[in-house]
Amino acid sequence: MLSIFENICIKNKRRCLLCSLPHSENSELCRPCLEDLPWANLTCFQCGLPLNAQRSGYLCGQCLQHPPPYTNTTAAFLYLFPINALLPRLKSSRGLHHHHWMTDCLIRQINNRHQALPEILIPVPIHITRRITRGFNQSEWICRHLSQSLHIPTDYVSLTKVKASKAQAQLDSFNRRRNLKAHFRYQGPAYSHVAVIDDVMTTGTTAAAIAKTLLLAGVQQVDIWVLARTPEPDFLD
Repeated sequence: MLSIFENICIKNKRRCLLCSLPHSENSELCRPCLEDLPWANLTCFQCGLPLNAQRSGYLCGQCLQHPPPYTNTTAAFLYLFPINALLPRLKSSRGLHHHHWMTDCLIRQINNRHQALPEILIPVPIHITRRITRGFNQSEWICRHLSQSLHIPTDYVSLTKVKASKAQAQLDSFNRRRNLKAHFRYQGPAYSHVAVIDDVMTTGTTAAAIAKTLLLAGVQQVDIWVLARTPEPDFLD
């Protein structure tokens, strides 16, 4: 009888999506794996890059001298292992099951900041040709989960990508800016406060291009929410 009860308990345990070991946490990851992730905690309030300060909420020197058009950046993680191995899979159907727990981690970071929530969420759009070939927009999946959990409506139609472009991951920062010039169009309300949702923020080029587009259309404040922020190349040196 005892062995049957033990077998039932083991079967009822979840298996961690990272290490595959059974666990009883109310999460898709076990506690050790969750705590070992590269959380984006000590970061610049505005651009989201790691800081040398003892706590988050300060501005880096670059943002003090040349502030970007968006007000702040909130990321769940730094784009380091194992996040940099998992996030590329979100762009294929093989990895979409990871977006749920990653988005829950982003919600945890948002709540920890105790800042004013936006009026609306807007996912970073992809061009129609890429949507057809891929079949979905991973930013919309993330946005949908955020909307349901935080009870913030989402605007899926006002921001569009009107020109197809090369994948940003293949370009340096200079060519990223050229690649995205005049690629976004906004035809929607002049919201007071918007959060733009994406999976990864690398150089901030896409975020800046979208923020400028929204601000020119009358939006008053643009925040950036992402699953991961890529640190500068010398971060681990």
